[in-house]
Amino acid sequence: MTIIAYYQPTTKAFVEKLRGVDSAYTVSALLNKKLIEENGRLEAPGRPILYGTTTGFLRTFGLESLQDLPEMEKVQFSTAAELPDEAQAADGEAGAEQTAPKTGEAPT
Repeated sequence: MTIIAYYQPTTKAFVEKLRGVDSAYTVSALLNKKLIEENGRLEAPGRPILYGTTTGFLRTFGLESLQDLPEMEKVQFSTAAELPDEAQAADGEAGAEQTAPKTGEAPT
């Protein structure tokens, strides 16, 4: 819902791109709860549905307008997120196990 609130009008495909998972159920649930609504179609191949928040969304979260939403930096897709190397993560876990005190021993 946050993605739709901050990036509206937006498509389900954009929500899925940001979340990294299928969002069909989430979008459907928000539509059923009348927190979001269809706001037309994007002028692109396939003409995907555009979604935006409703007045019910504003009431539910105690907002008078979308300008009352807290500031948030928009996500940039120009660079890929860096993930820790699995080998380093495994080494860090192994190191933690080696330094943990055994049962009954005082920590050093």
